[in-house]
Amino acid sequence: ARDQALPDLAHEMGQRPGEAEGTVEAVVDAYVTTLTRTLFGAERLYAFIFVHSADDERLRSRGFAFHQQIRSALVECLKARGVDDERAIATTYEIIVQSLLMRVISLGHLAPNSLPYEGFPSPDDYASSLVDYTSRILRAVTD
Repeated sequence: ARDQALPDLAHEMGQRPGEAEGTVEAVVDAYVTTLTRTLFGAERLYAFIFVHSADDERLRSRGFAFHQQIRSALVECLKARGVDDERAIATTYEIIVQSLLMRVISLGHLAPNSLPYEGFPSPDDYASSLVDYTSRILRAVTD
């Protein structure tokens, strides 16, 4: 399961955003929702993969290949919808992916049904805010 987790997720990330309706926000929503549901459906697995990839050359290589694949999927979809600002695209990718990876690492190391701190947003609430925030960044460069 561990060896196939990143390739399977990369495949999903390559499919879902491209199937979204025509707007930039729909692409971002499909991207964030797909990533969130997958990561937080198996947070212990993904926490293990992302934490241990730093110590394992094979996992690290797979991790960087995974980033390249899912970044390319987002870039293609955004460019197809008129976003050509490389800085905005890079920032959007980093905000989405890095923040979700840190959250899954945090949640993957907790006891089941516990939270890191009081008021910690649920994965769905966080995803919704992430879509709103990053869509604003992209709208600012396409308006």
